[in-house]
Amino acid sequence: MLTALRNNKSLTFYQTTEFRPKFSVDSSYTGGITATAISSTAYTTATVTTQFNNQLNAFLDAFHAERERIANKVAEGLAKDSEYTGARNDAVKLAWDYEKADVEMGGRGSSDWDDAQCQEIKETGKVRGAEGHHQKNVADHPEDQGDPDNIKFYKSRKEHLEKGHNGDFHNSSDAPKIDKDKMLKKTNSKRVFRNEIKGIGIAAAIGIGVGFTIGFAVSLAQTGVTPDSIKYALINGGKSGLSSGIQSTIGYGIGRTVGQLASQALTGVFSNVGLEITENIAKMCNMGAVGAITIGVFSTVQFVKLVCKGESLKTAAIQVGKQALFSLSLLVVSITAQGIFGGPSGIIVSVGVGIIFVTYTIADTVHQRNYSEKLRVYMIEKCKPIFA
Repeated sequence: MLTALRNNKSLTFYQTTEFRPKFSVDSSYTGGITATAISSTAYTTATVTTQFNNQLNAFLDAFHAERERIANKVAEGLAKDSEYTGARNDAVKLAWDYEKADVEMGGRGSSDWDDAQCQEIKETGKVRGAEGHHQKNVADHPEDQGDPDNIKFYKSRKEHLEKGHNGDFHNSSDAPKIDKDKMLKKTNSKRVFRNEIKGIGIAAAIGIGVGFTIGFAVSLAQTGVTPDSIKYALINGGKSGLSSGIQSTIGYGIGRTVGQLASQALTGVFSNVGLEITENIAKMCNMGAVGAITIGVFSTVQFVKLVCKGESLKTAAIQVGKQALFSLSLLVVSITAQGIFGGPSGIIVSVGVGIIFVTYTIADTVHQRNYSEKLRVYMIEKCKPIFA
């Protein structure tokens, strides 16, 4: 019957069925589905950044203590002998410790060591053949002999001779020092920045992936599978993915800053009432804070969209409120699963429920479309003119 109607060129020609589904998946639901994954990403990013900063501080504390020891050694030595030079090697040794710390944090040291040299520094603490050079010569600056900032490393004796002493080791040097603390802080800042960018990228990818998948699948369910509908679904999925990616990034950014403070406040409250703050509890607090912020961002955007489309404030608020309630309920279930089972259970539950929900919605949309098409065909058949 449908084929006959499509081929019919009369006034009852076949047109593509168009209908408004009674229910669809929009960005508010996308926010609920992605909230747990984004909060987990924010938690992981924050944890890694904290580990990076703690490692840096541990290095600096140890090195500053060694600096103080060497400084006292130099002061005592010079008090007894104005020509004392017994701390020269201490400075070189500590400078090598700085090089190793920088390499372990992902840097290349003060001499831009190559990959093989970096590996050697990790394994042995120094590079064979490299030599330490006192920027300010010890004869004229005995007080700086134990300062690791006064050490510059040359990769060979030849380079040491040519660049450090202008071709003659008898030439004294009076070059500026190298701030080794600053070197470590700069290397740490770079890896922290990369870690934060990675977190933003993952959050955006989650939003884009979920948004595109839902947008594409729902659009295809509404229009049926034809070459034109596939193109439409791809375009609609791309728009949905881009929108969700932007919203996910915004939600992640707010969650990573404001949400982090809220998470710390929650763990503080639990700690004050005598609850031991384990890693899993900290993760649950982060999921609650960042997840709620993510849902809030998606809901706000959806509310604005509805109002711009002409919906009244009351209607838009009711619709978005229902969607936000579903998203928050899903977040609570995910947090509960996280608390009971730990590990990745929160994400598994969130994604699992999201898949079930979207699958049901798509199936319901397909059913509505098929029913609408059958009803329209029936009405066309009933309205066809009857000739005696």
